[in-house]
Amino acid sequence: MSEISNNYQTGGKHLTKEEIKLRLAKRLCYILRYGAIKSGLRVTENGFVDLKELIKLPMLKWHSEDEILEELKNSISVKNVNRFEVLEQKNSILVRATYARNFEKRSCFVENEEKDSMVDSLFEKSLQTIMDNLEEYDLTDFPDEYIISMMIYRLKIRKKLTMKNLRILLVPTLEHMDLEGLYLTENIIKLLCKNCPYLKELNLKHCGYIITDTSLLQILKKLPELQTLNLAFCDHLTDSCLKSL
Repeated sequence: MSEISNNYQTGGKHLTKEEIKLRLAKRLCYILRYGAIKSGLRVTENGFVDLKELIKLPMLKWHSEDEILEELKNSISVKNVNRFEVLEQKNSILVRATYARNFEKRSCFVENEEKDSMVDSLFEKSLQTIMDNLEEYDLTDFPDEYIISMMIYRLKIRKKLTMKNLRILLVPTLEHMDLEGLYLTENIIKLLCKNCPYLKELNLKHCGYIITDTSLLQILKKLPELQTLNLAFCDHLTDSCLKSL
């Protein structure tokens, strides 16, 4: 992973180690102060998240667990205060921002903390049960986009977002879809276009070779409501195709 970090680049520009370290600190600050719940992480009542869940987020994919943990332990603010707290337990490591935590107010996604351990809420247990038994459910008419998006995101970061699961989770309710870093196939693109005709926002960043001029034109044709499309690092698109957008 250190080799990947050394080759970290954005927009074709290679970053220095100092720039990589600064970017990591900024991303950790964002996640642990504001974006943990929105990113699909389980958050305790006191603002802690599990390190093993944190490191699976796509925006941290270029950094190893050791690099992230080192930054969490050693990052110092301009006021000479530790930015983060690390709580090492027997079977897990919990982390949080030391100050300025202001998560999106969705109480059903926040867990209670009891004796320094995570206690699943009824919502969390129900959500996990559904994800473990998706084949038993028909979500076609399920109206809550946020909950479906949450299941898609969690299955994705756990590398369990299979074609079988997508057939159940890709439904007309969805208007926003984040597929960043997912290994896409032509069948997934066809399923997405067929089942989610009202998509307004689609993130295909780092989706690899499958996003070609042909597949992009298919997406644009089949998704007429699309307003925002992220194609960063989709390197097989030609300039002529992008200019025609």
